[in-house]
Amino acid sequence: MQDPEIMPEKITALLEANGASDITVGGYEAMTGGYSRLMAQFEATFTIDGTSESGTYVLRGDPPEGTAIIDTDRTQEFEVLQAVKPHLSTPAARFLDSDGTHIGTPSLFLDFTTAESVSYTHLRAHETREDLLC
Repeated sequence: MQDPEIMPEKITALLEANGASDITVGGYEAMTGGYSRLMAQFEATFTIDGTSESGTYVLRGDPPEGTAIIDTDRTQEFEVLQAVKPHLSTPAARFLDSDGTHIGTPSLFLDFTTAESVSYTHLRAHETREDLLC
């Protein structure tokens, strides 16, 4: 998932498997963070169900076996994100590669959104070091 040379082709395969056409993918680059998940952002345009879409997206996948800090399930994450989307401000979970057939590792395709991490927000809310010792 970290090779920007091959990932556009893999993302295209995932989109095609979900019924998308007229696909272009570019600007693929790894992102840091993600609680030991592999993450990357990229630009894509595609048509699905007769509607053209274009934007920045995130691919979030499992790291190589044995390297994760915690074990979580991409399918479960995908289902939770879809369930809470109508009620919370969270990026939409768009597509799932549950077994890694297309991406090479279990992965989900998300809308990109800008936001601060919970830890950063917490740090900004507390001005003194003593406040952080809670």
